[in-house]
Amino acid sequence: MAETDKLNDNLEILLKEKKYLNALYLVQSWEKSRRGSSKKISGKLLLSLSQTYYFNNLYEKSKEYLSLYEKMHSNSCQGREYIRHKYRLLILEERAEQAIEFIRDELKRPMPESERYWLFLYLGKAHFWNGDYLDANRYFQKCYMYYLASNDNYMLGHTLYMMGYLTFQRSVFKDAEGHFNEALKNFRSSNKIHQAAHCLKMLSVIKYRTGRFHEAQKDLHLAKKDYQKLCSSNNVINCRLVLARIQMFQSKYDACKRILKETYRKAGELNHRRAQALSAEFLGEISYRKDQYKEAENWLEKALKLAEESAPRGDVAVEVYRRLADVKIALGQFSKADEMLAK
Repeated sequence: MAETDKLNDNLEILLKEKKYLNALYLVQSWEKSRRGSSKKISGKLLLSLSQTYYFNNLYEKSKEYLSLYEKMHSNSCQGREYIRHKYRLLILEERAEQAIEFIRDELKRPMPESERYWLFLYLGKAHFWNGDYLDANRYFQKCYMYYLASNDNYMLGHTLYMMGYLTFQRSVFKDAEGHFNEALKNFRSSNKIHQAAHCLKMLSVIKYRTGRFHEAQKDLHLAKKDYQKLCSSNNVINCRLVLARIQMFQSKYDACKRILKETYRKAGELNHRRAQALSAEFLGEISYRKDQYKEAENWLEKALKLAEESAPRGDVAVEVYRRLADVKIALGQFSKADEMLAK
């Protein structure tokens, strides 16, 4: 038990510091050397093992350890770490309706008011990912009023971030920008660098979408610096993807293509399927804009394969189907275009 306790302590530190690759090396070394039954593994360690695989984009192994945790430690399945992690995996699998039911069940037990509002926020997020924007907004507004009165800057920032994301998805960019700026202030005042970087990245996206390319690059540069400090390689790649979009919106296709080929390679090395799929999708978009339809088709088919492996009904797959339909029309393949649009 002493060995597994030490492993869990080390994993908790590495996960807190977002040193996910270091945590993975530690877990895989332990797995190679360990002997004996899984019954000897504590619930805390099983959860840490599942989280380690999740943050390294190895989702099947993450689900395997979470299932083991639920089977062996069912009485412990109530803490925030478990709920947050279970929620993430359900959303990843596009099971937002099950996430809603899961959180509603959690809300049935007696709990302090602070715990109830924490769950309300996650219920709002689950409704958001299910496309129930009115229900999501109702929970976000409720949480906003509560956290504003309680002076909890971190949770207020989290709520404002989701309000920003919701208005961004509805293309209400002015309101979204206001929410992200307020979220940024709250995250900075509570010294949450990672979450502040997310806000800067989203502000960058809004600014390039509204033609403020210089401002967009400044915000993106700040976000990337913070992610690099935290050794958050997935998010550094995501910043490079945003930079590629900024170049594309200014018709700087050669610069954009160089960035995307780099992100496609790096995301593949890190098993970051979503970023690799997006890289291939955007490379297909550049080829399409330059009337290079066969090349566009090749890139988009690579993007679709990656998207279908990770999230077949997700936003990346949907966008790739639409882009592929455009390419098929350009190639005169109208029945295939119909098939893509139907999907």
